[in-house]
Amino acid sequence: MATQSAGQTFPGLQFVRPDPDSGRPTLVATPCAEPAEFGDQTWVVPVLVYEDSLMDMFVDKNCIIAAVQTGYEQNGKYMVAMYTHYKSSEYPCKIVLEDTLKSMSEAERREFQSKYAEEYQRECKLMGYKVRWVDVDTRGKKMIVTRAVVLDIQGSHALDQKGKKDWTLFTELQKDPLTRPTLTAIEHTTKLVDKELEYWKYRYGPK
Repeated sequence: MATQSAGQTFPGLQFVRPDPDSGRPTLVATPCAEPAEFGDQTWVVPVLVYEDSLMDMFVDKNCIIAAVQTGYEQNGKYMVAMYTHYKSSEYPCKIVLEDTLKSMSEAERREFQSKYAEEYQRECKLMGYKVRWVDVDTRGKKMIVTRAVVLDIQGSHALDQKGKKDWTLFTELQKDPLTRPTLTAIEHTTKLVDKELEYWKYRYGPK
């Protein structure tokens, strides 16, 4: 199973197919599979790994299987696409803005605040999802978001966010109430990867 890179995307490219009633993703475009046809995405059913009154977080089974196939047993590392569904527009208007500003240089922040802040406050109410490409090092107890894309309420590309330059320790995620849900989601995902590894050992024998 191949793992696609988180390269440049196009405005309007869909990553999530939402439930028309709840807004929860019914299908997500996994980066952990070869496209069904050239240029097409592979759609899979997402797996819930976190939920509260503000958001749900999902991963997909393809990335969990890919983790086992790409050395998780040897190095304790894996990559996963993590999909967040925002249940209220108030949360992305605040948190996504903060993340976006953090990823900018000082000059870019000044330009954004002078030219686009008002427009953003209107458009952020249409943000429904976010997908992050997350590398996890379970032995080093750290993670890094290599790239993120904010999606509109239809699950389509709305805004690119730059990836982080440095790894974040799990202890740092635990300290901040805003990042604690991500840690919980990672912990749940790691349990799923461990379970998949045990299944592969049982079915195919130890490597």
